[in-house]
Amino acid sequence: MISDIFTSLGIFMSGSQTSSIGVLGAGQIDRFGNINTTKLSPKGPYLVGSGGANDVASGANECLVTMEQNKSRFVAESPISLLPVRKFTTVVSQLGMFEKDFGIMN
Repeated sequence: MISDIFTSLGIFMSGSQTSSIGVLGAGQIDRFGNINTTKLSPKGPYLVGSGGANDVASGANECLVTMEQNKSRFVAESPISLLPVRKFTTVVSQLGMFEKDFGIMN
């Protein structure tokens, strides 16, 4: 079957009878699980942007984030967050796997 992005995201990812895991890359993540895919600082250069990441994150039942771990990417507070935090439970980097504890979020 050949389909377009609307079919992929609207029906296969977000359909009422589907169950899916979104796998995303990110520029930064902060201690609360906010994902930044747009800019590393308010005055800094743009990254590739959120593209379809927000659509995937909004439609998937759960999301996994993969990214390189370093001081500029794992930050205390992200300057920009465009994706729904509640969907991200796991971040995987070259140094380990991190799972979010929703108990400390409330």
